[in-house]
Parts: sequence; C-alpha cells; structure tokens
Amino acid sequence: MGRTTVAAIFLRGTAGTEAASGDNAAAAKQWSELSRLLPFSPEGWANQGRLARIAGETQQARDFLAKALQLQPDSVKVLTESGILHASLGENETARRDFRGALALQPGFTVAQVNLGLLLAREGNIAGATAEYREALRWHTNNVEARINLANLLVAQGRNSEALTWFEQAVILEPDNAVARYNFGRLLAAENRNAEAVTNLQIALQQQPESGEIHFELANALTKIGREPEALAEFAEAVRLIPSLPEARLNYGVALARAGQYEAAANEFRETLRLRPQDERAQRMLDQALRSVSQRRPSQPRGGK
Repeated sequence: MGRTTVAAIFLRGTAGTEAASGDNAAAAKQWSELSRLLPFSPEGWANQGRLARIAGETQQARDFLAKALQLQPDSVKVLTESGILHASLGENETARRDFRGALALQPGFTVAQVNLGLLLAREGNIAGATAEYREALRWHTNNVEARINLANLLVAQGRNSEALTWFEQAVILEPDNAVARYNFGRLLAAENRNAEAVTNLQIALQQQPESGEIHFELANALTKIGREPEALAEFAEAVRLIPSLPEARLNYGVALARAGQYEAAANEFRETLRLRPQDERAQRMLDQALRSVSQRRPSQPRGGK
C-alpha cells in the first residue's frame, strides 16, 4: 500500500471524526487535502461541496459538486447533495432532477426521497410530498425524519388524529429526538392534551436548551395546566432567545399581568406593539396594565402642611 493511499485512508477517518464532532472547518481542511492527494476521487470534492453549502459558501459548493459529478455522474450521494444545494437556492427544477436521478439509480435512497418530499411540500404539492414520505417509509420503516415530515403534512391538512399516531411512533423509535418531541408536543397542546405536551416539550428542551420556540410552546402548555410560575420562567427565556417574536412578548405580558407585575407586563405589551403595531389585543392589554399601575400608586397629597 503506497504512502498516498495510507494518507488518504487516514484523512477520510479524520475528516469523518471532525464532522461528527461538529468541527466543519477542520473537516473541510481534511477533505481538501484528500482531494489534493486523490484529485480523481469524487468523495473529497463531494464532501467539500456539502461543507461549503453548510457554511453558506454557495459558489464554492457549486464548483466542488460540479467537479464531483464530472468525475462520477452516476453517484447517488453526489446527486443527492447537488439536489440539496439547488433546493436551498430555490432552483427547484434542477433539484428535482437531481433527486429523481439519485432515486432512479438507487430506489428508496432515504436522503433523496425525504428531501424530494420537502421540496414538493414547499411547492405546495402536498399529495406528491406525502407519496414520497410514504415511499421512504415503505423502504425504511423506521425512518424517523419521514415520519415527522409526513405527520406535519397531515397536521397541515387537519388530519390530526393520523398525525398523532405518526409522531407517537417517531418518539418511540427515537425518544430523544428533539424535532419529533417538539412537533408532537405542539400537536398535543393543540388537542388540549397539555400535560402530555409539557412532558414532550421538556424532553425536547433537554436536547435543545437554547431553542426559543420550545421555551415558548412549553410556557403556553404550562399556563394551560395552571403551572404559572414555571410558565413565567419559560416565557422569559423565550423572549430572551427570540426577542422579535410578538406572540412571545404578548403571552409573556399576559402572564406577568396575571402575576400582578403590571409595569413589566406593560413593557411587554409595548414591545408587542412595536413589533406588530396593529395588534388590538396588545393595545387593550396595555391599557388595562397601565390602569392597574395607576390604581396601585398612592394618591398624592393635595397640599397643606
């Protein structure tokens, strides 16, 4: 075995380790070196393209993937990665061609199937997207991402009962999947199953503690089951993490007003109106909070000694 081959094997392993640890910059350097050592191997170019896409370096991603496709035009993985790039840029026709090309070469290839479903869903082709997710599950029955996406499509169609089943199966397969738990929790809350929603959202939060969206949904569910002090803390986190979300500001203000913290509530209602000036409910709540603040202030003496 030559030195170049040994070095290439080492670099593949190192790049995979770096990517798995989340150090994409280090992984990109390793793949770049692999491409230098083995310029006719599509693997290095394809992985550089993927990492460039993740880093937002669009032109580099295009160049790397074009090189990979030139070397191996019938690579399922390269076609799929090319499709993901084009879809992220709104180049839907090209993305669709790449995904279908990958699936023609390897029917049931999960990443291509699921991303094609996502593309069709974004285009409003609900029936087409549903068919792709069901096909992905026909090939790979334990695919959690396909279950989540299919469930969300069913929710969009008002088919909540079916969606609940798919979400429940997803969290059984992957109990710590934050996306599954978050979406399942939201749907349970919409179905007024708030105690179950809280459980799922808390599990999601353990995996993604800096997600303002999860804090917000958890706060709403806690409010509905009367756990208001906990809800206040979650609303505060939601506002800290996503200060420009008017719904979070408004609901936080309502929770503060219920706790008798009228001045703080008024501030949240003002912020809501700054973000959404025509919000009539926020204006009503602000007026009520200001009246409560005024009533609490001691009356001033009229004069005299």
